[in-house]
Amino acid sequence: MYKSPFGAGQLRRISLEGHKSRITTDTLPRNTNQNQTEMTPLAYIQRFSNEAVFSDTLIYLRRTGKMESFRKLSAIQPIDNQFYKLEIVNIIFEQDDIFDVVSQIVLRLFFFMILALIIGSILIAKQLLAPFEQLLHAIATFNIKSEQPQTIPATNITEFQRIGGFLERMMSKAKKDYQTLKEFTENASHEMQTPIAVAKGKLEILQQRNDLNEEQAELIETCPARFEQTLQAK
Repeated sequence: MYKSPFGAGQLRRISLEGHKSRITTDTLPRNTNQNQTEMTPLAYIQRFSNEAVFSDTLIYLRRTGKMESFRKLSAIQPIDNQFYKLEIVNIIFEQDDIFDVVSQIVLRLFFFMILALIIGSILIAKQLLAPFEQLLHAIATFNIKSEQPQTIPATNITEFQRIGGFLERMMSKAKKDYQTLKEFTENASHEMQTPIAVAKGKLEILQQRNDLNEEQAELIETCPARFEQTLQAK
């Protein structure tokens, strides 16, 4: 253990005039965001002791813009026949500060989890409902007059497979019924052409008679037009 050359409790000044070139006055960079160490050459020593001394101090932090509490360790050590005061400063984290930091971290994690859950739910729902959208598109584009078979998109979901099969059967049946009705109408129209032609001929003969009154002549004149409408409605 190093012993002081001075008596305990005495105050003596060290003459620095003859030792200016030997005294180092540079200090370590001050970074208040990390542990800080500072060494200062002493011009005099008060009650020299090599025991470390702890104390509390306040230091202004530019990052937060306010004074923060720091714990300081002070000690005097001889280096190259010079006495230096060594100070180590470390910030003190109070419980309120720790609680605030932890709360902010938890809230941010909770927010990101909720956001990820919402986005994931939307993507999953969109993927699951894609076959349903395809079924709706098939219904919207269904044309009963088209001779091409309606294609129902395939899917791996059992429920949508059942719906697709039901729609395919209903569309096929609707087209078949439409074709049957169309053929019946065409055949009926063709079968009606002969009797209508005979009726039109007889009406023309009636129009040539001179014993018809005005009402009868008007009624006979409107009949051919109605026959034409009946034939065109096939």
